[in-house]
Amino acid sequence: MTPAIIVAMKFSTGRGKNFQKYLDYMDRDETKAYINNTDFAKFNDYMGNPDKSSGLFTSANDQLSLEEIKKLKGEFKIAQKDNSPLWQLVYSFDNNFLKEQGLLNKYGVLDETKIKEAIRKSVETIKEEEGLNDSLVWSGAIHYNTDNIHIHVALAEKQSSRRYEKFQNFKTNECYLERKAKFKKNTLSKSKSVFANSLVDRTLQLTKISDLMRIDINQKIRSSKQIDNQNFMKQYNSLLKKLPDDTRKWSYGHHDIKPYRLEIDNLSKQLIEKISPDAYKEVKQRINEESRFREKLYGRKAIGNTYAKNKMNELYAMVGNGILKNMKKHALPTDSHSNSYKNKFSKIAVINGLKKMMRQNKQDFLTKLKYEREKEYKEYLARLEENEAEKTNERQLDSFDMNL
Repeated sequence: MTPAIIVAMKFSTGRGKNFQKYLDYMDRDETKAYINNTDFAKFNDYMGNPDKSSGLFTSANDQLSLEEIKKLKGEFKIAQKDNSPLWQLVYSFDNNFLKEQGLLNKYGVLDETKIKEAIRKSVETIKEEEGLNDSLVWSGAIHYNTDNIHIHVALAEKQSSRRYEKFQNFKTNECYLERKAKFKKNTLSKSKSVFANSLVDRTLQLTKISDLMRIDINQKIRSSKQIDNQNFMKQYNSLLKKLPDDTRKWSYGHHDIKPYRLEIDNLSKQLIEKISPDAYKEVKQRINEESRFREKLYGRKAIGNTYAKNKMNELYAMVGNGILKNMKKHALPTDSHSNSYKNKFSKIAVINGLKKMMRQNKQDFLTKLKYEREKEYKEYLARLEENEAEKTNERQLDSFDMNL
């Protein structure tokens, strides 16, 4: 399958011939050139052969005057002197795709404004991904000279941020130092994605899919009563008994729940088909449409399949988490629920025990103290009684003597 949009790149060094050829190309009065869209190796021929182009544009200008072209060329010369790599990109389209998206009308007129804005965002993505500095200069040109409309873009840094590395010429075995020009693996794919998303606004389609999943299916299920089906409840209770004791792990994405996801998905499917069958049918249809669109855009069926799979996984995760949340209400606490809980309750028990002991010891002390005080008081009273008795006896003896 041919992609609706193709982004390809090659680069040359500051000392390379391609850099100078691009400078010569910029010197042409009408800045027109030719390239065979399917043969990137003939980029040099493109630089030297005039043909149909809408002229150069940059990050700031949609059209350049001859004076502005001269200034731009001077900036590229500065980059060349600093041995900056020259990156050359081609953005190519399937014209039918452009027509379907309303970017190319029946008279062959292209929405150049939108195309140029998309290129600017794409180049900005490259700058961010590669860490290129603010001395970056670039120019682009839209070409209509082949069956498929395409855009050529050239980038360079006036003060290069690319470090020197050692390379070897395998033909001569000669080693030399040159600035690293190769992009990171995902830079072009990200810049292409930004470019495509800028041209094709899928916000409404994606928002509708999201609303169907969140509101029409998930929220409706959560606000509905549990399904009245004996077989469903049997599966529900069977799963409930299998789940980990620690309910904090009861999340669809938790690794301890992975062995039970098929059972959770089965329950989710029954709920979805019972409570929201129409919304489920619509969301599957819309996901498939978006999947086919992405296949066409990127020319790879795997990309569309991956999108569809991820969206369905997202839906089942939503509903699955709702089921697990509901199960937590029916979960009974167990001794093995959590070591942290056991430790917490053990500490509380120890503290309460100590407090009880302290209360008991204090009461024993007070009782003993009261007993001792009462004992001493009784002994004191006894001594008083003894003293009083002795005095009485003495008085009786004295009286007895006097009577004698």
